[in-house]
Amino acid sequence: MPDQDRQVQELLGAVNLLLGEVQQKHRKVLLVIDGLDRIRDLPRAKALFVESQLLSQLICPLVVCGPFALRHDVATAGVRGFKANALVNEPVLNHDDPSQPGDGVGFFRELYAQRVNDLGNEALGLVSPELLGELAYRSGGRARDFVRFIRSLSEVAWDQDAPAATPELVKQVLDEWRLRQETGLNTDHIRLLQEVMKDPQHLLPPGELAHELLDYQHLLPYPNDSEWYYPHPLLTMHLVRQPPAGSAD
Repeated sequence: MPDQDRQVQELLGAVNLLLGEVQQKHRKVLLVIDGLDRIRDLPRAKALFVESQLLSQLICPLVVCGPFALRHDVATAGVRGFKANALVNEPVLNHDDPSQPGDGVGFFRELYAQRVNDLGNEALGLVSPELLGELAYRSGGRARDFVRFIRSLSEVAWDQDAPAATPELVKQVLDEWRLRQETGLNTDHIRLLQEVMKDPQHLLPPGELAHELLDYQHLLPYPNDSEWYYPHPLLTMHLVRQPPAGSAD
């Protein structure tokens, strides 16, 4: 229904009335709307953010995880009422040589230290800085993946009665998650990922296939002077290798 529809306006008015009461009698309200980034259908994304201003008419500050489908579409210029900020991953890859770790690896070492701080100094030594660096790199800068790796590593170590993480245990965990990440990829996906690897600037290719890879975190965005993209580092362990120089497409 359009924004001007009577029922829509009545609903907006009721929500704003409730927000006003809460803010007047208690404290300021900040609304965080999560999950809209999962919208992969561009027409639906446009209906929410381009053709409608309903969300921006709420009478409180609002943070919305918007659909990535709009990020590289000309329709983004039509989004009103919001200041757009791209949420990229921690730069655990070096832009000039993505086979090498980037500055973002340190963030995940600090994250691990903070999460186990309550367990005492002994917990800090359960995973060495080198192995934390490997897990951080293979996470692609995604905190969710890094936490999954640590959880899986603790489960495997418990099952094998290991006193601390070892390179072999880390490899076992990464191989398990690598196989999951590879699921569903075909030759067209792999070819496009290799094209991104070959591009010195690592720019986003055009087309729906690139958006599909982004939607399912096979292709990841990173910050720099401008955004750049690279295959998820789990994929570059085996399935997606950079073609030799001078090889035919």
